[in-house]
Amino acid sequence: MKIKRVLADKKENKVCTININDTIRTATKKMTDEDVHALIVIEDNNDPLSYVGIITTIMIIAESWKYDNILEEPVGKIMSHHLLVIKPEDDVEQVMGFFTKTKIRYIPIWEGEKIIGVFSAVDLVRTLLKEKEIQLTSLSDMSGGTYGNKVY
Repeated sequence: MKIKRVLADKKENKVCTININDTIRTATKKMTDEDVHALIVIEDNNDPLSYVGIITTIMIIAESWKYDNILEEPVGKIMSHHLLVIKPEDDVEQVMGFFTKTKIRYIPIWEGEKIIGVFSAVDLVRTLLKEKEIQLTSLSDMSGGTYGNKVY
C-alpha cells in the first residue's frame, strides 16, 4: 500500500505552518484552533516552502520542564530540525518501520514543490484498521454471513 492511499482516507489534509520565531504560546493556540497536533515550522511567513522543521504537542510537553516559562520561548528553540519528508508514492510498510525505529509521530508529505499534508502514526493505524474491517466484511459475505456483516 502507498502513502497516497492513506491520504485518500484522511478526512482532511491540513498543512498548518508557524514561523520559527513565533512563541510556543502562539503555536499551542494555533494547534488548538486548527485541531492539529503538529505544525510545519517555516522561516518566511509568506513562503511555506521555507520549511525548516516541525513542532508537535508531544515536543512541547517533553521540553516544558526545561524552561521557567515555555510559552514565551520561540518555536525554533524546541522544534525538530530534522527535515524528514515522505512522498505519496512511498510504501506504507517502509514508513511504518521508520515510525517504529525513530519514534517520530508526524512526517510531512512532500509532492512536487510543496508539502501537501502531514502523515501521522494514527493516520496509518486508522487506514490499516479500515482495511482489515473491509477484509473481514468480505470474508463474512463470502462465507454466507450467518452472523451478517458483523464479524470481528
